[in-house]
Amino acid sequence: MKFICIYLLIISFLNAGLINKILLVVNEEPITSYDVDVLMIQKNINKDEAIASLLSKVLYTQELKKHDIEVSDYEIESYMKQLAKANNIDFDKFKELITQKYGNFSIYENEIKNEITRQKLVNTLLVGQLRRPTNDDLMIYYNNNIDSFSTASKFDVIQYSTKNRESLVKLQNNLMLNLKDIKKEVLILSKDTINKELLYIFNNTKKGVFTPISNIQDIFISFYIKHKIDLKQLKFSEVKDKIFNILIKKQETKYLETFFYKLKLDANIRILD
Repeated sequence: MKFICIYLLIISFLNAGLINKILLVVNEEPITSYDVDVLMIQKNINKDEAIASLLSKVLYTQELKKHDIEVSDYEIESYMKQLAKANNIDFDKFKELITQKYGNFSIYENEIKNEITRQKLVNTLLVGQLRRPTNDDLMIYYNNNIDSFSTASKFDVIQYSTKNRESLVKLQNNLMLNLKDIKKEVLILSKDTINKELLYIFNNTKKGVFTPISNIQDIFISFYIKHKIDLKQLKFSEVKDKIFNILIKKQETKYLETFFYKLKLDANIRILD
């Protein structure tokens, strides 16, 4: 009996070795078959795509360590408070809206952490590398993307409400479903009659898309945006700063792509599989 147990233990170790073997080593940091398999399932991608993604992630993490880049909880909260203030939303209400959208507030906090981390790395690597967009650059982008800089005075929506959140999730995935526990109401809402939190959601939800599910006194509600009525074009002066940030971010993204492409070429990569 003891021999059988030892034999089974050896077999399990051998199987584990086969399942989780090292595929490649990037600057002495391993990427295993388990890492690849998990990512393939999570993102529904093939093996080559998973390896490429993990390779990029390892190089990115190594750069963060190289430059001692870290993000504190205080920085994350300060960043979110700035976002809430910029959208004229109370911070507690902002957190409520985010929780409704993501289901778990920590998911959004992690996204913010990643964004701050990226920005810190950008600031470290891109000193003196970016060209400041001119006023002409901003105006050209504004004219070429005019539909992105508008706001509606009214919203033609369908309000769906139910006590069963799962029913609403199913409906969002298939609008053709006819679920008896969901109440449907066609509404035309004016921006002057809805609160600023809902106006923020409507303005940031595209036509033909559901808003995040909200919970009001144990009733789950989501709006389907049919049309945005009386679209008003925002003045260039109102969106100038926003466009500036968009163009800067485009430059940052392009530079980082080039930087990490070169980093990948120079990395010490040993393929073991």
